Amino acid sequence: MTRRIFAFLVFALSLCFAAPGYAQHTVSSTFFGSQWNHVAANGSQPTPWCPQDGNSVTATLTSFRVWDDNMKWDQIETASGTYSWGVLDEAVNNLIATPGCLMSMIYTVGATPEWATACNGSADPGTCLPGPTGSGFGGGTQCSSPDDWSCLPPSDIAADGTGTDAQFQNFIGNVMLRYPNLISYYELGNEFDSPNFSCSTSSVAACGSSSAQIARAIRMGWDARKLAGCYSPNSKILSPSFHVGTALTWFDTYNTTSISAPAGNITIASHTCSWSAQSVTGKMVWDYPNEHMRGTTGTNSDPASVIAAYNNLHTEMANLGLSPACYFNDEWGLNGGQSPNIATTASYLAASLVLQTSFSNPPICSENWYQWDNGDYVASQTIVGTANDVVAGWLVGATVNNYSLSGTVYTVTGTKGGAAFEILFDDFGTCSGTTISTCSTTNESAGTFSTYTDLTGTSHSISGGVAPVGFAPVMLSGVGTGPMIPQLIARSHP
Repeated sequence: MTRRIFAFLVFALSLCFAAPGYAQHTVSSTFFGSQWNHVAANGSQPTPWCPQDGNSVTATLTSFRVWDDNMKWDQIETASGTYSWGVLDEAVNNLIATPGCLMSMIYTVGATPEWATACNGSADPGTCLPGPTGSGFGGGTQCSSPDDWSCLPPSDIAADGTGTDAQFQNFIGNVMLRYPNLISYYELGNEFDSPNFSCSTSSVAACGSSSAQIARAIRMGWDARKLAGCYSPNSKILSPSFHVGTALTWFDTYNTTSISAPAGNITIASHTCSWSAQSVTGKMVWDYPNEHMRGTTGTNSDPASVIAAYNNLHTEMANLGLSPACYFNDEWGLNGGQSPNIATTASYLAASLVLQTSFSNPPICSENWYQWDNGDYVASQTIVGTANDVVAGWLVGATVNNYSLSGTVYTVTGTKGGAAFEILFDDFGTCSGTTISTCSTTNESAGTFSTYTDLTGTSHSISGGVAPVGFAPVMLSGVGTGPMIPQLIARSHP
């Protein structure tokens, strides 16, 4: 779907909603986060660290999500009871604790080791492993990376969620006890709505039916929650991550399915943790819902795709009667080949950040752009990182209103230090090169504002009452109050 068609549909849908009272919130620096793909032990960390933008300035990043960086279950517990802690030690003890760029950490659960599955020792490819190619289990013949067993469940959890779950309890308990209260959040599964990360349909006994996949996911999450209460009580639990298309299906089933979770009793390094048997639903497991707020294949290249993702999650929370303080979006970004050049990537990042910060009922606690060091156009030491920092400079500490949409131009208004501002971008704009100056613009009314600032952080005087607005967002500020209430509100929530 083209950006023009998508923007028109959002505009048309906005006419169906009555305008609510204007919601506002103040943007915190904790909103801005990252995901790093290349972390190594023994000082071979991502370089530079602290992370820098294109101006060699320490980037505004306050959270670090662990995934795809050599710290998954099967990469740490290489055999039952045998642990390789080097990379996670580097991340917890050095990277996130570095003065000048202190970060919270999200540790993502995933990648069952071969030895912990019912297919341990089976031929690869073979009848025990899920597949074949093209069946929906991506990443090759079987599961996704790092190996062909990683999407299988542990062999000691039954299809109804009962069983000992001793293998996972020992692993996650050891992680929590090694880093008590140092890992801020535990994400209970990377994209468990996707069969290439958590087996949901297969004839393989270890995978079971979709209901078995849900039951096992709830059981693992419940045990992790109880262990955190013993070993890392300040840590919070994030739901398994999911997508826009499954917020009202898979995630709803997860939240409403009930299992009979057995009692637990485990001792690790002389520290005993025990809990009673209980009937548990998925919604009892997590503190915050965590959606990967990306679009579908056809819409992901549009920064406005985050709106549908947010709204689907918001609908699910309303259906469940839940009101979390905020939502998490700990993985989002462009797919390979979706951006033609680095200026487009910088503009996409900035536009989506602006929209995400405008959600306020509730706000997004934290976003984690996963292309800081991986992808077609990385953020580290480039104009993409600079765009992140410029937007953070505009918005951290600012009180913002919900976005509005007129045609294809999105507007977010707010105040900072008592002064009014507007941020605008044209969702149908284009960029053609390596700098923001290659992004096309049209003249839009600047109201009474006297200055606009672009994504390089450069301020320009406004002439003739109009400002150049394109795919790369600009911030209007300066003398006057500017129009604070847009004429059209694009949705009833957030």
